[in-house]
Amino acid sequence: MLIKIQILSIIILQSFFSISQNYKLIHEYNFDKNESGWWTGKRAIGSCTIHNGKYVIEYKGKKSWLTSVNTKIDYKKDFLIESTIGKLRGTNKNGFGIVWGRGIEGYYNFVITGHGKFYVRKVKKNGDSKYLINWRKSKTIRKFKSINKISIEKRGNEILFYVNNYFIAKIPFESFFGDKVGFVVYDRHKIRVHNLYIYQKKEKLIEPKTFFGKISNSDLQIVKFIIDDGKNTKESKVSGNGNNIVEAGETIKLTIFVQNKGNDNAINVKAKVYLKTKSLFLSFLNKNRIYDLSDIKRGEFKKIVFYFYIGKKFNKKNIKFKIKFKEVFNTNRKTFYVKVPFAKGFSYKTEEIFD
Repeated sequence: MLIKIQILSIIILQSFFSISQNYKLIHEYNFDKNESGWWTGKRAIGSCTIHNGKYVIEYKGKKSWLTSVNTKIDYKKDFLIESTIGKLRGTNKNGFGIVWGRGIEGYYNFVITGHGKFYVRKVKKNGDSKYLINWRKSKTIRKFKSINKISIEKRGNEILFYVNNYFIAKIPFESFFGDKVGFVVYDRHKIRVHNLYIYQKKEKLIEPKTFFGKISNSDLQIVKFIIDDGKNTKESKVSGNGNNIVEAGETIKLTIFVQNKGNDNAINVKAKVYLKTKSLFLSFLNKNRIYDLSDIKRGEFKKIVFYFYIGKKFNKKNIKFKIKFKEVFNTNRKTFYVKVPFAKGFSYKTEEIFD
């Protein structure tokens, strides 16, 4: 019996660790900066603050405290939500956890407690709430003032639940009230949220094939890029002094212009951007994204937009990106390298591109 249990545990673990291969990261919250608009403030019954890169939630009441942000999860497709949360203090009779599918009429939550129990609830605004999974014990939950990783996966017509990478339960999928994701604490708790990651099922690139034996005479070329550190946009993602110079401590919006200089239309073009500069003080915010540029007609321009953050200790001369293009129905592939200059007093509003 012990051998069977061990084998089952290995199968479950292998199943979970293979999840990441099927998903792409669409939202990443590490709380170094509050660019996504998480509520912060203090009230008589509780507070939400960002401290040392963690989102600290304290609730002093006897009911619940909830905070969430808008996301763009496609709930018709498979997804994965995971967060690492540490309990700082509070009762063990109730707990804390992840809220998802939140809208005006209600939400769902997955809650763990300091005594190693968990439950899943569907909470409606009109009070017609119910347990989808009633209180249960799980040995995978680290007890008392511990740190736990909580994960929720939609796989087909089911929602699966994990704690510390171990599968613990599942329920049938139900449609959601909205697209907000966040956290809930019950009954006098203080917790520290380390991160929140949201993944969506990957859309696989179709391998290029010769279309009726034809090799396209399209010719995709990157012709320029534009740096924006807050001068030309009011986007919350972008932060800087607005001088179009890439400097430390800024979040940059980079717009790449690609033009078809060939004699044929480029059919069903897809692109992917890779950060080639390695640095602990550089964050690429669009990792794993696939850009669907559709068809690019002769002479037509298309844009690729992505974002990156430069830490205050970054000190290299430039930031290098690799951009790959594919035409789905032709054999054409192109790779370009873009060097973005990093230097105070060295301004580039636009920059010509070279291979």
